[in-house]
Amino acid sequence: MPERPADDRGDAPAFRRGVLALTHAVLAATDGSGVPYRRILEEATRHVPGVQGGSALERGVDDRYRLVATWGVDPGDAAPLAIGPGALPQGGMPLVLTDADLAGFATDSPAAAPGGAGRRRAHLLIPIVVEDDAIAYLLLHACAGCEAFPPGAVELGALLGRLTGALVQRLRLEVALRAEREKLDHLVHHDPLTGLPNRVLLMDRLRQALARDARDGRVTGLLLLDLDGFQRVNDRHGHEVGDLLLARLSDRLRERMHDVDTVAHLGGDEFALVASGVERIGDVRVLAQQALAASRTAFDLGTVDVHVGGSIGVAVAPHDAGDAEGLLRNATLAMQRAKQRGRGEVTFYTAAVDVSMRERGRLTDDLRDALLIGHQVWVAFQPKVDLATGACVGAEALARWDHPDRGPVSPAVFAPMTEEAGMVHALSARVYDDACAAFADWRARGLTAGWRLALNVQPQQLAQGDLVALVHAVLRRHGLDASDLELEVTESIAFGDAEDALEPLRILRDAGAQVAIDDFGKGFSSLQRLTSLPIDTLKIDRSFVRAMGGSGRGAAVVDTIAALASAFGLGLVAEGVETTAQADALRRRGCGVAQGFLYSRPLRAADLPAWLEEHELHRGTASATAGARPRGA
Repeated sequence: MPERPADDRGDAPAFRRGVLALTHAVLAATDGSGVPYRRILEEATRHVPGVQGGSALERGVDDRYRLVATWGVDPGDAAPLAIGPGALPQGGMPLVLTDADLAGFATDSPAAAPGGAGRRRAHLLIPIVVEDDAIAYLLLHACAGCEAFPPGAVELGALLGRLTGALVQRLRLEVALRAEREKLDHLVHHDPLTGLPNRVLLMDRLRQALARDARDGRVTGLLLLDLDGFQRVNDRHGHEVGDLLLARLSDRLRERMHDVDTVAHLGGDEFALVASGVERIGDVRVLAQQALAASRTAFDLGTVDVHVGGSIGVAVAPHDAGDAEGLLRNATLAMQRAKQRGRGEVTFYTAAVDVSMRERGRLTDDLRDALLIGHQVWVAFQPKVDLATGACVGAEALARWDHPDRGPVSPAVFAPMTEEAGMVHALSARVYDDACAAFADWRARGLTAGWRLALNVQPQQLAQGDLVALVHAVLRRHGLDASDLELEVTESIAFGDAEDALEPLRILRDAGAQVAIDDFGKGFSSLQRLTSLPIDTLKIDRSFVRAMGGSGRGAAVVDTIAALASAFGLGLVAEGVETTAQADALRRRGCGVAQGFLYSRPLRAADLPAWLEEHELHRGTASATAGARPRGA
């Protein structure tokens, strides 16, 4: 039994000292693991007069109060083990009980009172009240044979109850705050959509991996995976399907990429994987191929199956960078290079990649400036000629860029930049406006009777939903009609997009415009889909025109396309025509219109009237002498 201090319970100063000691002891009596009932009971025997020991009873989920701690009481003399709901007196003040009172509360334990048979004593029942709810009771036992407590004991018992209640509230608040901190920490370091680590946590783990591998002489690989065609998934099926795709890919990467330390979601459709402790760079390449395969496998999203794929850029420490920021920067350059090279590839960072992508970044900035100021970006027009009569029946508008330092930049170089940098609308608006302005000028001069102006349509214009508004605005500005236009879309757009994605083309076609499929035959066209597309014309790709004079397969492809056009009642245009032999072969196969260097290279707007005059003069002379054969210009 613990020693008790000298008995000065009747002394007012001693009572005050007891209050202070009890307050300090109880509020300090916690290690954060729960309510320290045993310690509280110990302090009660030290500071509450007449108390020899005690028990604590706490309410469980079944509303029954059960013994949870004792101090100074032999196990055989403990309070009842369980007391049923409503059995204990309610209220916030302590009660002094007799052995008989205490025995009457027991419901499923012997009714023996603490202290054993024949040793009568008093008991002080102290409720622990939190928010008007008695969550527990302290039962303090007087000395053996004492039937009452000394003066001040009840008051100190009441104080003990209030202090314990305050302690419980503090502990509850600490638990709640700890849970909130953990939740906040998770939100700060994890992506809410996928549950994967975000950029902040990725960089922290990457720094740890770099330090560990530098010490052990190992390799750290950082892989950046960017999905190919993710925007099209959003445009076709909505952002909910896109979000589900990202979540499914996250699960797949976690399940399959066992040899990486961290899989993170950096935002959008970009993921990062950290592989540490690697012995050979070749092992990193194997991991990259596994991640690429995970992105290529079809995703069953319930209402739709989605195929995407990805491009991966890889940087390896210590070869490519020694710090996390440098490694991420170089992996990003490698990933951008992978997308530039045609997507669906794994590209490792090299010094050449660095130079190439930085140069590409500068060129992209120059293109953005060119679209805002000056006349570096201009429109060229390639005439279209009727193969039967030789008459010019239209022209295709083509974007051109003359860089002030580099000179002409190929469309094959700058066109992908507009997609990557979000400049498709700006470039299209510029080309459409300049082309329609020139077309309206030619019409006013009586040069374009029966012509159609061909404008190219990019996938982003259909996805963004601004094509119809842009075309109508340009037509109104220059006094033209939709029937003056032919809108050219690539085969991959026409056959790859969902039906509703082609609605802008249907609207413009209903208004009078014609729609042509460019590069026809290069993709994977579905004949069933061909019957439902809003199109008027097929354009034979220049590669098939060039191949007609070879092994015969090229001619067979052209024959097939011509037969399809005839069967579906579609017009037929050939591009890339360079020789009269090609023109004659195409005319024999039913092709109605051709464009290419045989007739003219793409011309500036100011040069087209002069070409047209010369072409018509030559056509008239040729018709009178040789039966209408066009010549090169």
